[in-house]
Amino acid sequence: MKFNWGHGITIGYVLFVVYILYFVFSSFAHDKDLVADDYYAQEVVFQDRIEEEKNAEKFNSEVGLTQTSGGVQIQFQSIVLEDFTEGEVYFFRPSNAEFDLRIPLTLDETGSLTIPAQMLHAGRYEVQLSWKGKADNYFIKRNIVI
Repeated sequence: MKFNWGHGITIGYVLFVVYILYFVFSSFAHDKDLVADDYYAQEVVFQDRIEEEKNAEKFNSEVGLTQTSGGVQIQFQSIVLEDFTEGEVYFFRPSNAEFDLRIPLTLDETGSLTIPAQMLHAGRYEVQLSWKGKADNYFIKRNIVI
């Protein structure tokens, strides 16, 4: 049997199809996590979040987030505590939703909360602090690497 251009084109086409099929089937093996499961619900209240961030701008330097040997410490200054009623801390891990952590913002008498290091995995987190005051709601985002 003699090899000609028709055979070469056919072999090239078959190899191209196999190449494309490999990428199609390998794409099904990857996780397709969304940033949030309730993405559309969050989009509806997006303007409220912008207002909460504007409200919190005056307290931005009054809220501290530091990494200690025991974990991550959140410190509210007394000016923030005067208006504080309740809140929540959300450790958002962009690379893996399994490592996200959401806990109530229960402050001690000094205005601080320490999250133990055992509760967090090494990597980058976006820490989202949201709290309610007597009149307004507040929201601050900070990035931290554990």
